[in-house]
Amino acid sequence: MAEETHNPHRAIPLAIILTLVISVATYMLVAAVAAALPDREALIASKTPLATLFTLATGRDGAPIAVMASIAMVNGILVQIVMASRVLYGMAREGMLPIWFGKVHPTRRTPVRATALVVAASSLFALLVPFLRLAELTSLVMLLVFACVNLSLFLIGRRGGAPPVIRRFRYLGLAGMAVALALVFAEIQQAFA
Repeated sequence: MAEETHNPHRAIPLAIILTLVISVATYMLVAAVAAALPDREALIASKTPLATLFTLATGRDGAPIAVMASIAMVNGILVQIVMASRVLYGMAREGMLPIWFGKVHPTRRTPVRATALVVAASSLFALLVPFLRLAELTSLVMLLVFACVNLSLFLIGRRGGAPPVIRRFRYLGLAGMAVALALVFAEIQQAFA
C-alpha cells in the first residue's frame, strides 16, 4: 500500500508507530479498568466483555459499545480485504501469480481484479463457515501472513544488494516470525484442547 501513499518513507513508519502506540495504550487502559473492577467474575463469564466492562464501570447500557465493536469488526474485514488484494497484486507483479491479478483500475490505480477475487472469497467463507470458526481461521491466516512477511524481511536482508537498513535488522524478521509461529501453534493447540 506504500505505492498508494504520498511520501511513503515518512508516512508508513509513522503510521505503524502511531498505530502500535495507540493500540498498546488503549489495551493497557482497558486492562487496567478491568483489573480494578470488583466484579471480575461477571466480566469473565460475559459473552460481550467490553460491553459488560462498560456497564460495570459506568452503570450505563453497554449497547453502544457492542455497536462500536460491530463497526470495528467490519473495519477489520475491510482492512484484511485491502491487505489480501495487495498481496495478490504484489505477487502477480513479481511473477509468482498470473499477471491477471496485477491489473489496476485505469483511474483509481487500485488492483481491482485482486480485490474482486478477495471479496468473492471472503463472501463465500462468510456464508459457508460458522462465525466463530471464521474468526479463528482469520486470526490464524493473519498470523501466518505475518510469519511469511517477517521471513521475507530476513531473506531479503541476506541478499548482497539489500539496503543497509534491511541487512542490519534482518534478524528481527526471524524474531517476528518466531513470535507469529508461536502464536499459531498456541491457537492450534487451544482449538484442539
